[in-house]
Amino acid sequence: MTLAKGKPILQREFITIPTLLCLPLWYRRRADIWFINNHNIAAASKRFWERWALGLMNRLGFNLVSLEIITHALPPFRSHKIIPAPLSFDLLPDLRRRPADVFRVGIAGGLRSEQKPEETIGLIRSAAKTLGVEIKVVCISNNQARIDELAPLVDEVISTHTDDSYYSAIGGLDCLSINYDCLSYLDRPSGVISDAISCGVPVVAPDIDVFRSQIMNPRCMGAVFSGDDPIHFSEALRLALSLTFNERLHARNAHRELRCSKNSGGFFRSFDNPLATFLTSGPAAP
Repeated sequence: MTLAKGKPILQREFITIPTLLCLPLWYRRRADIWFINNHNIAAASKRFWERWALGLMNRLGFNLVSLEIITHALPPFRSHKIIPAPLSFDLLPDLRRRPADVFRVGIAGGLRSEQKPEETIGLIRSAAKTLGVEIKVVCISNNQARIDELAPLVDEVISTHTDDSYYSAIGGLDCLSINYDCLSYLDRPSGVISDAISCGVPVVAPDIDVFRSQIMNPRCMGAVFSGDDPIHFSEALRLALSLTFNERLHARNAHRELRCSKNSGGFFRSFDNPLATFLTSGPAAP
């Protein structure tokens, strides 16, 4: 972990108690450290020791920051900020102009089980029939094992191992579809949603408060659906695919203005480094 003197450090670790045990390493710089706690607050709402550890960190002088929104009730923390989930801002393709005949709808990311890729592919296939449109299902990931498993279910697979190839693949979609398990994500923002919006690609996602905020704030860049209902999903996909080029362009620009500014953490993507990431600018300690 790089501790650059005089600059805030944004740190993330999903489990609070092991982080607490490492405090002697960071204690002297605690005023400069902002601890991302979306996962931790969700855990603290259910487990006493997680709640105790998070509260103790704050009482010892560590600052807490949440990405996007927090829906769980919080204990009274000494210092807590909420900043928009940051967007990527470079290596991005030009905004795609849609063809009239076939839509490219993709799934992307690690494709872990809680992201329910098989169910999502089924929902996309069902929506194509319901909407009476031709949809090409695209699987984008650097997880080669999952790509191999999902290849028979999709029309195209794109293996990505660099930022260039990843953003190019995302930018080549007409819509990104995710169907993450609500209980697994809770208050956790999605990096894949942020990446799609960075590329001007609409997103269809479950109606979880944090996903709704990522997609709709400050301007609509997709739609949300309830549960695994194919009808609800089809309607959400229809709304996302109906966004015009100019609507997507203006929405992307509005999201970038909010989420790439110095006020939102400044040129930082929280999902690249699970333990800690150096910030060039960010929330100042009170």
